[in-house]
Amino acid sequence: MEKSKILEPQRIERLPDKPIEKIFCGSTFSLFLTINGELYGCGFNDVGQIGEDVFNDITALENARAGQMQSSDITIPTQVSTLQMIQIYNVACGEAHVLAIDGAGKDQRNMLWSWGQYKKGQLGLGEVNMKMNPRPIQTL
Repeated sequence: MEKSKILEPQRIERLPDKPIEKIFCGSTFSLFLTINGELYGCGFNDVGQIGEDVFNDITALENARAGQMQSSDITIPTQVSTLQMIQIYNVACGEAHVLAIDGAGKDQRNMLWSWGQYKKGQLGLGEVNMKMNPRPIQTL
């Protein structure tokens, strides 16, 4: 898909046929939270902003060894696969990282999840590596 500017509002036809409750934006990516707590994303995913490791299969590794570059862009809204069985309650996006809380809100024990770029400790995981897939923050 050729990258270009969209100068007029466009309907996103490929979103699931479920009401979108909230929209979140990072620097180069967007996330959509359905009314059922399902999280979808699209955009630049070079450090895992969308929560999908597009380089995790053997074909991608073989292509990289052969010098063929694979795009990390996710151009249609895709459900964050790690969180498919988890109801997300709220999300916050940084420039290239995401924090999400699961559960139904104040009366339940919630788990905080983080993923994406990790430069200065913003993921809260006690590590200094980027995380392509959502990881629970265990210390809270």
